[in-house]
Amino acid sequence: LNDSSIDYREIVIKDRVKEFAEKIKCLKSERLEWAILRFIDKLNDPSDKIREHIAETLQQIVDEISNMGQKKFEFAVRRLLGRLEERNDRVYEHLATVVSSLAAKRPEVFKDKVDILFLKLSRPCKDPYNLDDLPHDEFAGFPNRCQHARTAIAEAILEVSKKYPELFDNRISDLAKLLHDSNDEVILIALEIIENIGSRKPETIKNITRDLVTCLRHDPIRYKAASILWNHAENNVDILKEEIDLLFEALMDSLTDWDTAELLIDIIHVVWKKYPKQVEEKIEKIWDKLNEYTIE
Repeated sequence: LNDSSIDYREIVIKDRVKEFAEKIKCLKSERLEWAILRFIDKLNDPSDKIREHIAETLQQIVDEISNMGQKKFEFAVRRLLGRLEERNDRVYEHLATVVSSLAAKRPEVFKDKVDILFLKLSRPCKDPYNLDDLPHDEFAGFPNRCQHARTAIAEAILEVSKKYPELFDNRISDLAKLLHDSNDEVILIALEIIENIGSRKPETIKNITRDLVTCLRHDPIRYKAASILWNHAENNVDILKEEIDLLFEALMDSLTDWDTAELLIDIIHVVWKKYPKQVEEKIEKIWDKLNEYTIE
């Protein structure tokens, strides 16, 4: 892989990475660490094909990477995080998955890297349906590898939050921004972290109640958002009163999903107990519209 000819490197890459993945499992600690770090350096190769094979192989040796000594492991993680600016979505997806797997295995090393993870997560993806923006690789936009990579980065953040939940108490605004993300999987992960924060510090939910209500517009994330809102409905009833229209809209959209509908009915009931007139007026309007529809 050190040959000066890109053409030659691209020819031998498949066999070389396979050989590396097999041999590395037999190396002792110091040689193992040296080999992994040298292998990660190959992610600087100008060839997309070579970087893709390197990144894919790193996925296969996550266990070996996670067994590195503390200093060398941290060095490897910093290198990998730096590579999350990767322009090729296939490589980006592999690397993000490696980072997520390592965070699950050794979250303590990512404790001081949460800012970097949030920064990497904020990287936008190209529109997969805009053909002008797609790379020439005919499979590049299907599936959306960039969004898969972002999901993996969000999963890395989740792993850190499980081990160190207190680090996220002051990140509620960052998480609220994710509730408006284009990726439903990222939103669901943000909701899980928010749910955990709310269980320990319920007062934090007040500042993002409206953000949570906007999640009720989307079917894949509606139940999770409704569950959090239901758990904190009593404390935030004054805010929910102002969102009564959206609550009813979400209820009407959830009539085929009884679990979600039941949560929304309970939330509306909480609002009704304090603001009966406002809820009853809304019900009357809905009833009038239904009657108009029936007459037509």
